[in-house]
Amino acid sequence: MQGGRPVNVWYSVPISFKLSGPAQANNPQAQIAPPPPPPVQSMPNGYDEPPVFNGGESALFKFIQSNLVYPKEAKEKGVSGTVVIKFCITETGSVENVNIGESLDPLLDTEALRVVKLMPAWQPGKLKGVPVKVFYNLPIVFKLH
Repeated sequence: MQGGRPVNVWYSVPISFKLSGPAQANNPQAQIAPPPPPPVQSMPNGYDEPPVFNGGESALFKFIQSNLVYPKEAKEKGVSGTVVIKFCITETGSVENVNIGESLDPLLDTEALRVVKLMPAWQPGKLKGVPVKVFYNLPIVFKLH
């Protein structure tokens, strides 16, 4: 929860794999008390200050609107809807790891990816005042007029 509203979070689960061999099969102690797993390096749990597109949400929508080009072929086919783009806003605010979260149509997916990759740096999210990576889902709507 953030500000009383549910938010998406990333969660890491460590999984340890252990090979068993002839030496372990003959040693009952190894089967009863395996060594403890190594300590896990985990990502910070979320953020207390979300990342912000410079100028805020209205500037983000304006950026998308001014850069988005509705592919002619998709328009002619009457394809419309929402593509969700997943990306990471790094500790420096750069936009990285841009991927399709929810696909709509290959032409529209490609255009949505192109626009997000054009984005300038954001103000990074912070946890206890320290910049952290934040994973972000951005819906981009293609609507026929």
